[in-house]
Amino acid sequence: MALTQSEIQRRYKERHPDRVKETQRKYYQSEKGKANLHRKNTSEKGKQRRQRYNKTEKGKLNNIKKCKNYSHRHTEELRDYNITRRPNKQKNLEGTRRWAKTERGKQFRLKNQHIRERNLGFNIICENVLDESFTWHHIDNNNVVAVPRDLHELFTMGKDVERHRELLKPIVEQLYPILKKE
Repeated sequence: MALTQSEIQRRYKERHPDRVKETQRKYYQSEKGKANLHRKNTSEKGKQRRQRYNKTEKGKLNNIKKCKNYSHRHTEELRDYNITRRPNKQKNLEGTRRWAKTERGKQFRLKNQHIRERNLGFNIICENVLDESFTWHHIDNNNVVAVPRDLHELFTMGKDVERHRELLKPIVEQLYPILKKE
């Protein structure tokens, strides 16, 4: 029985893993190897292959490892970068606020708001009992009740949704006694 070329290569790699690894390391450090690797990584096929790999469990773990290694190797640079950015924090916030008022910023905000709304249900538990302006408040991910708009905005905590719900819980229980848990 004659062995195919690929079968011979596979067996050699199994028997001599250290030798194969050393040869690959030397090749990819040479100019020819670097050029070949660059061509593979920048080609359309290479990008697709890398994207598929990054979605696998092994790829995700490898990416986390790379990020940790980078932060360990560049601690001084990262520290200096953060220190130089601190004095400009107010200036950066103002720039972000200006950007949020542009057409692109508004579209970005709406897009994220719609993504969040798609992940939340909208089952109205109790009818609106308020005469004033109101907004709907999620008491959990699926159910909503009407609360006064000014109170709802007063307890807005940015992305800390759980804290927002906890702070509004007593107000919701006062408005809707049927929702009190005993």
